[in-house]
Amino acid sequence: MRVVKIIESTPIINADGKWQLFCQVLIGNSYVYGAIISDTREEASSIKEGQILDIEKVVFSRRINIQ
Repeated sequence: MRVVKIIESTPIINADGKWQLFCQVLIGNSYVYGAIISDTREEASSIKEGQILDIEKVVFSRRINIQ
């Protein structure tokens, strides 16, 4: 999984106490919007555009639009 674009540069804490960084990633041949979930703010802040992350070690939550 490669981070293509960071949507919001500041990580936000969610209701579970985890830090989420909203971004666009490339998984296989698909561009997906969502959030990378991290345990600490420092971990979430260290993610940069163009960085390649191991999909098995990173928690990624897809953003789904419901109409």
